[in-house]
Amino acid sequence: MAKKKSVAVPAYSSSQLCEAIESQDDVALAAARVSEDPLVNAKLQGLIRDQLGDLYDATKKSATIQNRVSKRMTCLVNALRGKKDASTQSILLELFDNRTKIAKAQGKAPKHDINATVMQSLASSTDVAADALFDKLEEFNLDDFFWAITLGLRFCEKEKVFDTFHNWVAPAPETPKRKHAKAKAESVMELLDLYQSGVLYAHGYALGSVDADDPNHIDHVSPEDRLDGRWLGIAIEVGNIDLIRSLARPGHQPTQDWAEQRLLQVIEDGKKSKIRAIKFVGLLITSDHPQLLDRYEQAIEHFLKKKDAWEVAICLEMIPRLPDSSVPRLEAIELPSELAQMRDQFLTQLKNDT
Repeated sequence: MAKKKSVAVPAYSSSQLCEAIESQDDVALAAARVSEDPLVNAKLQGLIRDQLGDLYDATKKSATIQNRVSKRMTCLVNALRGKKDASTQSILLELFDNRTKIAKAQGKAPKHDINATVMQSLASSTDVAADALFDKLEEFNLDDFFWAITLGLRFCEKEKVFDTFHNWVAPAPETPKRKHAKAKAESVMELLDLYQSGVLYAHGYALGSVDADDPNHIDHVSPEDRLDGRWLGIAIEVGNIDLIRSLARPGHQPTQDWAEQRLLQVIEDGKKSKIRAIKFVGLLITSDHPQLLDRYEQAIEHFLKKKDAWEVAICLEMIPRLPDSSVPRLEAIELPSELAQMRDQFLTQLKNDT
Protein backbone atom coordinates (compact mmCIF):
# COMPACT_ATOMS: atom_id res chain seq x y z
CA MET A 1 0.00 0.00 0.00
CA ALA A 2 1.42 3.35 -0.99
CA LYS A 3 2.07 5.57 1.99
CA LYS A 4 0.54 9.02 2.19
CA LYS A 5 2.85 11.90 1.57
CA SER A 6 3.25 13.86 4.77
CA VAL A 7 2.35 17.53 4.50
CA ALA A 8 4.33 19.94 6.63
CA VAL A 9 2.05 21.79 9.04
CA PRO A 10 3.29 25.30 9.86
CA ALA A 11 3.71 26.36 13.47
CA TYR A 12 0.97 28.63 14.78
CA SER A 13 0.54 30.63 17.93
CA SER A 14 -2.78 30.09 19.68
CA SER A 15 -4.29 33.30 18.30
CA GLN A 16 -2.90 32.71 14.80
CA LEU A 17 -4.37 29.23 14.68
CA CYS A 18 -7.78 30.46 15.82
CA GLU A 19 -7.75 33.15 13.12
CA ALA A 20 -6.66 30.68 10.45
CA ILE A 21 -9.40 28.22 11.40
CA GLU A 22 -12.01 30.94 11.07
CA SER A 23 -10.65 31.87 7.64
CA GLN A 24 -11.32 28.28 6.49
CA ASP A 25 -7.66 27.37 6.11
CA ASP A 26 -7.51 23.57 5.59
CA VAL A 27 -3.90 23.36 6.79
CA ALA A 28 -4.92 25.17 9.96
CA LEU A 29 -7.66 22.61 10.55
CA ALA A 30 -5.05 19.84 10.34
CA ALA A 31 -3.02 21.67 12.98
CA ALA A 32 -6.13 22.23 15.11
CA ARG A 33 -6.91 18.52 15.08
CA VAL A 34 -3.65 17.68 16.85
CA SER A 35 -3.68 20.75 19.09
CA GLU A 36 -4.48 20.40 22.78
CA ASP A 37 -4.81 24.15 23.31
CA PRO A 38 -8.13 24.85 25.12
CA LEU A 39 -8.52 28.12 23.19
CA VAL A 40 -8.22 26.31 19.86
CA ASN A 41 -10.71 23.66 20.95
CA ALA A 42 -13.13 26.35 22.11
CA LYS A 43 -12.78 28.11 18.75
CA LEU A 44 -13.52 24.91 16.86
CA GLN A 45 -16.58 24.21 18.97
CA GLY A 46 -17.90 27.75 18.59
CA LEU A 47 -17.52 27.58 14.81
CA ILE A 48 -19.29 24.21 14.75
CA ARG A 49 -22.27 25.61 16.64
CA ASP A 50 -22.40 28.60 14.28
CA GLN A 51 -22.14 26.31 11.27
CA LEU A 52 -24.92 24.11 12.62
CA GLY A 53 -27.22 27.13 12.62
CA ASP A 54 -26.14 27.90 9.05
CA LEU A 55 -26.93 24.30 8.10
CA TYR A 56 -30.50 24.56 9.30
CA ASP A 57 -30.92 27.92 7.54
CA ALA A 58 -29.41 26.59 4.30
CA THR A 59 -32.37 24.27 3.72
CA LYS A 60 -34.16 27.31 2.29
CA LYS A 61 -31.26 28.16 -0.03
CA SER A 62 -29.69 26.73 -3.18
CA ALA A 63 -28.09 23.28 -3.38
CA THR A 64 -24.72 24.95 -3.94
CA ILE A 65 -24.96 26.84 -0.66
CA GLN A 66 -26.21 23.74 1.18
CA ASN A 67 -23.26 21.74 -0.14
CA ARG A 68 -20.77 24.44 0.88
CA VAL A 69 -22.20 24.62 4.40
CA SER A 70 -22.14 20.81 4.76
CA LYS A 71 -18.55 20.61 3.56
CA ARG A 72 -17.44 23.25 6.05
CA MET A 73 -19.29 21.48 8.85
CA THR A 74 -17.67 18.11 8.11
CA CYS A 75 -14.21 19.72 8.03
CA LEU A 76 -14.77 21.32 11.42
CA VAL A 77 -16.18 18.15 13.02
CA ASN A 78 -13.33 16.11 11.56
CA ALA A 79 -10.91 18.44 13.36
CA LEU A 80 -12.32 17.05 16.63
CA ARG A 81 -11.17 13.54 15.73
CA GLY A 82 -9.01 12.01 18.44
CA LYS A 83 -9.71 14.71 21.03
CA LYS A 84 -10.65 13.35 24.46
CA ASP A 85 -11.30 16.46 26.54
CA ALA A 86 -14.65 16.94 28.28
CA SER A 87 -15.79 19.85 26.10
CA THR A 88 -15.16 17.89 22.89
CA GLN A 89 -17.05 14.93 24.30
CA SER A 90 -19.94 17.23 25.16
CA ILE A 91 -20.33 18.82 21.73
CA LEU A 92 -19.98 15.47 19.95
CA LEU A 93 -22.73 13.97 22.09
CA GLU A 94 -24.86 17.03 21.38
CA LEU A 95 -24.35 16.64 17.62
CA PHE A 96 -25.06 12.92 17.81
CA ASP A 97 -28.30 13.56 19.69
CA ASN A 98 -29.32 15.89 16.85
CA ARG A 99 -28.44 13.42 14.07
CA THR A 100 -32.07 13.07 12.90
CA LYS A 101 -32.45 16.83 12.53
CA ILE A 102 -29.07 17.09 10.80
CA ALA A 103 -29.97 14.27 8.40
CA LYS A 104 -33.24 15.99 7.55
CA ALA A 105 -31.42 19.26 6.88
CA GLN A 106 -28.91 17.54 4.60
CA GLY A 107 -31.41 15.46 2.67
CA LYS A 108 -30.81 12.06 1.08
CA ALA A 109 -27.30 10.89 0.15
CA PRO A 110 -25.42 14.10 1.00
CA LYS A 111 -22.06 14.59 -0.67
CA HIS A 112 -20.56 15.61 2.68
CA ASP A 113 -22.15 13.45 5.37
CA ILE A 114 -22.03 15.32 8.68
CA ASN A 115 -23.47 12.46 10.73
CA ALA A 116 -20.86 10.02 9.41
CA THR A 117 -18.15 12.47 10.44
CA VAL A 118 -19.72 12.90 13.89
CA MET A 119 -19.74 9.12 14.30
CA GLN A 120 -16.06 9.01 13.37
CA SER A 121 -15.10 11.67 15.90
CA LEU A 122 -17.21 9.96 18.59
CA ALA A 123 -15.46 6.62 18.10
CA SER A 124 -12.05 8.29 18.33
CA SER A 125 -12.90 10.31 21.46
CA THR A 126 -13.54 9.16 25.04
CA ASP A 127 -14.98 5.81 26.11
CA VAL A 128 -18.19 7.63 27.03
CA ALA A 129 -18.44 9.07 23.52
CA ALA A 130 -17.72 5.72 21.85
CA ASP A 131 -20.24 3.98 24.11
CA ALA A 132 -22.90 6.51 23.11
CA LEU A 133 -22.27 5.57 19.49
CA PHE A 134 -22.34 1.82 20.07
CA ASP A 135 -25.43 2.01 22.28
CA LYS A 136 -27.41 2.85 19.13
CA LEU A 137 -26.36 -0.19 17.09
CA GLU A 138 -29.85 -1.68 17.18
CA GLU A 139 -31.30 1.51 15.72
CA PHE A 140 -28.78 1.89 12.92
CA ASN A 141 -29.58 1.02 9.33
CA LEU A 142 -27.13 -1.31 7.59
CA ASP A 143 -24.91 1.50 6.29
CA ASP A 144 -24.54 3.16 9.69
CA PHE A 145 -23.99 -0.20 11.39
CA PHE A 146 -21.27 -1.05 8.86
CA TRP A 147 -19.65 2.32 9.47
CA ALA A 148 -19.83 1.88 13.25
CA ILE A 149 -17.90 -1.41 13.07
CA THR A 150 -15.33 0.17 10.77
CA LEU A 151 -14.83 2.99 13.25
CA GLY A 152 -14.55 0.59 16.17
CA LEU A 153 -11.79 -1.30 14.37
CA ARG A 154 -9.99 1.94 13.51
CA PHE A 155 -10.12 3.65 16.88
CA CYS A 156 -11.11 1.36 19.78
CA GLU A 157 -9.15 -1.19 21.75
CA LYS A 158 -9.56 -4.72 20.41
CA GLU A 159 -11.16 -5.92 23.65
CA LYS A 160 -13.82 -3.22 23.37
CA VAL A 161 -14.53 -4.20 19.76
CA PHE A 162 -15.08 -7.80 20.85
CA ASP A 163 -17.26 -6.89 23.84
CA THR A 164 -19.36 -4.56 21.67
CA PHE A 165 -19.90 -6.70 18.59
CA HIS A 166 -19.53 -10.40 19.41
CA ASN A 167 -23.20 -10.78 20.36
CA TRP A 168 -24.16 -9.65 16.87
CA VAL A 169 -22.47 -12.60 15.18
CA ALA A 170 -24.99 -15.18 16.40
CA PRO A 171 -27.95 -12.82 16.86
CA ALA A 172 -31.37 -13.53 18.26
CA PRO A 173 -34.26 -13.67 15.77
CA GLU A 174 -35.14 -10.32 14.25
CA THR A 175 -37.40 -8.12 16.32
CA PRO A 176 -38.66 -4.58 15.77
CA LYS A 177 -35.65 -3.40 17.83
CA ARG A 178 -33.13 -5.63 16.04
CA LYS A 179 -33.86 -5.33 12.34
CA HIS A 180 -31.58 -6.81 9.69
CA ALA A 181 -29.94 -9.03 12.32
CA LYS A 182 -28.56 -11.53 9.80
CA ALA A 183 -27.12 -8.85 7.53
CA LYS A 184 -25.55 -7.07 10.50
CA ALA A 185 -24.00 -10.34 11.69
CA GLU A 186 -22.49 -10.84 8.24
CA SER A 187 -21.17 -7.27 8.30
CA VAL A 188 -19.33 -7.91 11.56
CA MET A 189 -17.57 -11.01 10.26
CA GLU A 190 -16.78 -9.41 6.91
CA LEU A 191 -15.18 -6.33 8.46
CA LEU A 192 -13.22 -8.33 11.01
CA ASP A 193 -11.66 -10.32 8.19
CA LEU A 194 -11.02 -7.18 6.12
CA TYR A 195 -9.26 -5.51 9.03
CA GLN A 196 -7.25 -8.59 9.99
CA SER A 197 -6.08 -9.03 6.38
CA GLY A 198 -5.34 -5.33 5.88
CA VAL A 199 -7.96 -4.69 3.18
CA LEU A 200 -9.90 -2.28 5.43
CA TYR A 201 -7.10 0.21 4.91
CA ALA A 202 -6.89 -0.23 1.15
CA HIS A 203 -7.18 3.12 -0.63
CA GLY A 204 -10.77 4.16 -1.17
CA TYR A 205 -12.36 1.31 0.77
CA ALA A 206 -13.55 2.90 4.00
CA LEU A 207 -15.91 5.85 4.12
CA GLY A 208 -14.41 9.22 4.85
CA SER A 209 -10.74 9.78 5.52
CA VAL A 210 -8.54 6.83 6.38
CA ASP A 211 -5.46 8.33 7.96
CA ALA A 212 -2.13 6.79 8.84
CA ASP A 213 -2.40 8.24 12.35
CA ASP A 214 -5.39 6.08 13.27
CA PRO A 215 -4.31 4.29 16.48
CA ASN A 216 -5.15 0.88 15.02
CA HIS A 217 -3.71 1.44 11.54
CA ILE A 218 -2.19 -1.76 10.17
CA ASP A 219 1.10 0.02 9.48
CA HIS A 220 1.85 -0.07 13.19
CA VAL A 221 -0.31 -2.94 14.50
CA SER A 222 0.97 -6.44 13.72
CA PRO A 223 -1.53 -9.07 12.47
CA GLU A 224 -1.41 -11.02 15.74
CA ASP A 225 -2.40 -7.89 17.69
CA ARG A 226 -5.25 -6.63 15.49
CA LEU A 227 -8.16 -8.64 16.88
CA ASP A 228 -9.05 -10.05 20.28
CA GLY A 229 -8.17 -13.75 20.30
CA ARG A 230 -11.70 -14.62 21.42
CA TRP A 231 -12.94 -13.96 17.88
CA LEU A 232 -11.42 -17.27 16.76
CA GLY A 233 -13.78 -19.19 19.04
CA ILE A 234 -16.75 -17.19 17.74
CA ALA A 235 -15.67 -17.78 14.13
CA ILE A 236 -15.48 -21.53 14.76
CA GLU A 237 -18.87 -21.49 16.48
CA VAL A 238 -20.55 -19.96 13.42
CA GLY A 239 -18.31 -21.70 10.88
CA ASN A 240 -16.89 -18.58 9.25
CA ILE A 241 -14.02 -20.06 7.28
CA ASP A 242 -12.48 -16.75 6.18
CA LEU A 243 -12.05 -15.40 9.70
CA ILE A 244 -10.92 -18.79 11.02
CA ARG A 245 -8.18 -18.84 8.38
CA SER A 246 -7.16 -15.30 9.32
CA LEU A 247 -6.90 -16.05 13.04
CA ALA A 248 -5.84 -19.71 13.12
CA ARG A 249 -2.59 -20.45 14.93
CA PRO A 250 -0.45 -23.55 15.57
CA GLY A 251 -1.64 -25.81 18.36
CA HIS A 252 -5.16 -24.33 18.63
CA GLN A 253 -7.17 -27.50 19.27
CA PRO A 254 -10.66 -26.11 18.48
CA THR A 255 -9.36 -25.10 15.03
CA GLN A 256 -7.73 -28.50 14.59
CA ASP A 257 -10.91 -30.35 15.58
CA TRP A 258 -13.20 -28.19 13.43
CA ALA A 259 -11.04 -28.45 10.31
CA GLU A 260 -10.61 -32.22 10.73
CA GLN A 261 -14.33 -32.78 11.28
CA ARG A 262 -15.29 -30.74 8.23
CA LEU A 263 -12.70 -32.41 5.99
CA LEU A 264 -13.73 -35.92 7.04
CA GLN A 265 -17.37 -35.01 6.52
CA VAL A 266 -16.66 -33.94 2.94
CA ILE A 267 -14.71 -37.15 2.30
CA GLU A 268 -17.38 -39.39 3.82
CA ASP A 269 -20.32 -37.67 2.13
CA GLY A 270 -18.60 -37.61 -1.23
CA LYS A 271 -20.62 -34.52 -2.13
CA LYS A 272 -19.50 -31.08 -3.16
CA SER A 273 -19.09 -28.86 -0.11
CA LYS A 274 -20.10 -25.20 0.06
CA ILE A 275 -16.60 -24.59 1.40
CA ARG A 276 -13.83 -26.06 -0.73
CA ALA A 277 -12.28 -29.01 1.07
CA ILE A 278 -8.81 -27.72 0.27
CA LYS A 279 -9.41 -24.87 2.74
CA PHE A 280 -9.80 -27.40 5.54
CA VAL A 281 -6.49 -28.98 4.53
CA GLY A 282 -4.85 -25.56 4.74
CA LEU A 283 -6.29 -25.06 8.23
CA LEU A 284 -4.92 -28.41 9.36
CA ILE A 285 -1.48 -27.25 8.27
CA THR A 286 -1.80 -23.81 9.87
CA SER A 287 -3.03 -25.27 13.16
CA ASP A 288 -0.36 -28.01 13.08
CA HIS A 289 -2.83 -30.88 13.52
CA PRO A 290 -1.22 -33.93 15.21
CA GLN A 291 -2.54 -36.25 12.46
CA LEU A 292 -1.75 -33.77 9.71
CA LEU A 293 -0.09 -36.20 7.28
CA ASP A 294 -2.84 -38.80 7.67
CA ARG A 295 -5.50 -36.23 6.81
CA TYR A 296 -3.37 -34.75 4.03
CA GLU A 297 -3.04 -38.15 2.35
CA GLN A 298 -6.77 -38.79 2.80
CA ALA A 299 -7.55 -35.49 1.08
CA ILE A 300 -5.30 -36.26 -1.90
CA GLU A 301 -6.82 -39.74 -2.19
CA HIS A 302 -10.30 -38.17 -2.12
CA PHE A 303 -9.44 -35.65 -4.83
CA LEU A 304 -7.86 -38.34 -7.01
CA LYS A 305 -10.95 -40.49 -6.63
CA LYS A 306 -13.10 -37.52 -7.68
CA LYS A 307 -10.71 -36.95 -10.61
CA ASP A 308 -10.17 -33.41 -9.40
CA ALA A 309 -6.62 -32.75 -10.55
CA TRP A 310 -6.99 -29.05 -9.72
CA GLU A 311 -7.54 -29.70 -6.01
CA VAL A 312 -4.72 -32.24 -5.97
CA ALA A 313 -2.43 -29.63 -7.50
CA ILE A 314 -3.37 -27.10 -4.81
CA CYS A 315 -2.69 -29.75 -2.16
CA LEU A 316 0.75 -30.29 -3.66
CA GLU A 317 1.44 -26.55 -3.61
CA MET A 318 1.10 -26.76 0.18
CA ILE A 319 4.02 -29.19 0.49
CA PRO A 320 6.55 -26.47 1.41
CA ARG A 321 4.38 -25.70 4.46
CA LEU A 322 4.62 -29.29 5.74
CA PRO A 323 7.28 -30.49 8.21
CA ASP A 324 10.48 -31.83 6.66
CA SER A 325 9.88 -35.15 8.41
CA SER A 326 6.97 -35.75 6.02
CA VAL A 327 9.23 -36.15 2.96
CA PRO A 328 9.35 -40.00 2.91
CA ARG A 329 5.55 -40.31 3.11
CA LEU A 330 5.01 -37.64 0.48
CA GLU A 331 7.44 -39.37 -1.88
CA ALA A 332 5.46 -42.60 -1.49
CA ILE A 333 2.11 -41.13 -2.62
CA GLU A 334 1.13 -42.58 -6.01
CA LEU A 335 0.22 -39.85 -8.47
CA PRO A 336 -0.26 -39.48 -12.24
CA SER A 337 2.99 -38.51 -13.94
CA GLU A 338 2.25 -34.78 -14.36
CA LEU A 339 1.14 -34.44 -10.74
CA ALA A 340 4.11 -36.53 -9.60
CA GLN A 341 6.43 -34.08 -11.35
CA MET A 342 4.73 -31.21 -9.54
CA ARG A 343 5.02 -33.07 -6.24
CA ASP A 344 8.75 -33.58 -6.77
CA GLN A 345 9.29 -29.87 -7.50
CA PHE A 346 7.61 -28.85 -4.26
CA LEU A 347 9.46 -31.57 -2.34
CA THR A 348 12.73 -30.09 -3.59
CA GLN A 349 11.60 -26.71 -2.31
CA LEU A 350 10.71 -28.21 1.07
CA LYS A 351 14.11 -29.88 1.35
CA ASN A 352 15.94 -26.69 0.38
CA ASP A 353 14.00 -24.63 2.91
CA THR A 354 14.89 -26.88 5.85
